[in-house]
Amino acid sequence: MPITVEDLLVGPRGRRFLLELAVRCDPTERLHSARWETVRVSFPQSGSVYCALIQDDDGTRRTEVIHPDEQPDPTAFADPTAAGFAALLTATALREPAPADLRLALAAAVDNARYWQEPDGEDALAADPTMRPALARVAEHALPHLPSWWSGPVGPDVEHMVVEFEDEEHPPAPPADRAGIARALSEDLREEAAGESSWWSTPPAAVPVTSTVRPCPDGTTEIPGVIFVEDGSGWTRAHCLPAAISTDVRVLTIDGPEDWGRMVRRYPLAKGAPHGLRHRVRDRLRSALDQRWMSGDTWAETTGRTGAWAMPDWAAIAHEVDAVHLTVRGYLMTAGRPLPVDGSTATLLAGFSPDQTIRFSPVDVDRDRAQTWALDDDDQEIWAPAASSA
Repeated sequence: MPITVEDLLVGPRGRRFLLELAVRCDPTERLHSARWETVRVSFPQSGSVYCALIQDDDGTRRTEVIHPDEQPDPTAFADPTAAGFAALLTATALREPAPADLRLALAAAVDNARYWQEPDGEDALAADPTMRPALARVAEHALPHLPSWWSGPVGPDVEHMVVEFEDEEHPPAPPADRAGIARALSEDLREEAAGESSWWSTPPAAVPVTSTVRPCPDGTTEIPGVIFVEDGSGWTRAHCLPAAISTDVRVLTIDGPEDWGRMVRRYPLAKGAPHGLRHRVRDRLRSALDQRWMSGDTWAETTGRTGAWAMPDWAAIAHEVDAVHLTVRGYLMTAGRPLPVDGSTATLLAGFSPDQTIRFSPVDVDRDRAQTWALDDDDQEIWAPAASSA
């Protein structure tokens, strides 16, 4: 389904994407400093350190750390409120977004997602009602340039990759057979769901995950699983392993909040429910969603909603399909939004990055054709194939 203006406005990640894109497409760079000042003054975050773009007398631009109680420039943004920033955004003539602008704006929106504490200042600014008309204008400006692959099922000719980031502590390798994956889903998943401090709604780390390889209009290639990552750990290198994926698999595509909500209503698992009650809770949920559960406090902080929560019963889903794919559209519309499961229960998509495909069977990879990607030494926002992989 093509992405619409409303699709980009309805969720916190979509709104953050629009805010990031507007700042990047402002030739004057006024939006950069105005956003900084507005967040610092009107949406301050406890313990935050702010970085301002400073221009010296000789025209040199540099980023400088400014503490919240410091004033970087006597000519700073005059109306550092949501309404003031919205007015400036409305009056700013944005240039057309290049593929790199879309890529980096989405990367920033994904990287700044957090489900374990209150939203950051930029998210709060983008969510302010006075910002909606200005962000809608940005969405209209962006729509003709959005890649078609951001929505809809993955085509049969698309190449898939398993991404392994370089880290001192490597996660355990996925089980080598479907039975091992099933055991992880049956045991590890319910232990994770039972913990009220768990902020994610994805399967255990033992379940294989793939991403895709996407050509860009500017002649570059991107691997979303490298660039768009929630809760990253500051990785600077990643190994991308070509994966052999059969086209004869049952893939459930999450292309919007309706898809996620429908999946959880059909296969719910209580978040925060005692581990010993897992089968009884699941059975009751399948017959009638009237059970009151312990609330997940971490999701209350980020959404402002208190009450019972449910997450997907991935073990049950694995009996019905072979994989679950999250589109960029599905991510931007759904991530971080409390969605109703029944009258007293909600669910949250959290920890699931755009273009990821969760797979319930082992994935064969070709390590001989592995590609190494790395962050550019001069621009720490840009991922590209390392010299040895180019």
